[in-house]
Amino acid sequence: AKQKQIEIQVVSEFEQEAWFDLKWTKEALENILDNALKYSPIGSIVTIQAKEYELYTAICVKDEGMGVEEAERTEGT
Repeated sequence: AKQKQIEIQVVSEFEQEAWFDLKWTKEALENILDNALKYSPIGSIVTIQAKEYELYTAICVKDEGMGVEEAERTEGT
């Protein structure tokens, strides 16, 4: 992030407690953040946000990269 001057923002409007598999959650977040940094332009922002729902808490990562063309996306894999 420092090399590309990318700002990482963490947004959470509440204090939450969650039960999850630390090993797999950490690995998934590392992969998502690695891609966000790799494909975002210099000087952009990557936002990590926790969203609380009735039955679960979601962790959302938003970047300013070019994204994946719809034709290249595969559902359910």
